[in-house]
Amino acid sequence: MVEKEASAANIVAERVGADEAVASKAAAEADAIKQSCQKELDAAIPMKKEAENALKQISKKDITEIKTVVKPHDAVVMVMSAVCVLLEVDPIKEMNPQTQRKETNYWKPTQKLMNGSNFLSDLLEYDSEKVSEKHIKGLA
Repeated sequence: MVEKEASAANIVAERVGADEAVASKAAAEADAIKQSCQKELDAAIPMKKEAENALKQISKKDITEIKTVVKPHDAVVMVMSAVCVLLEVDPIKEMNPQTQRKETNYWKPTQKLMNGSNFLSDLLEYDSEKVSEKHIKGLA
């Protein structure tokens, strides 16, 4: 009887040991992912602060100047396209006369967006915690 119980206890101990090994491996992998994420977050936080400070330097005069540009610099279009994606402003589709293909155009919606009286405050108060996978895919 004692031998049966000892044998059963050994089987359970082996199973527990195997489960513990699997759990330990999973915990180590999770910790590695956590450390990697923390490293990326630590690098991103100063960039976010820098962007916030740069945004605070933009005046209504700057916005007025930018929105009147007919053919903005590519960097301006890229940044404002990202703003539209984050604020969920849809682009328009226009035919490119050179390629004869429809292309996504964020500039016209951007100009309308910048006409809003709360444009700068909306950017300053944007909750970056609400950025979703959809937003990230739109920015890619």
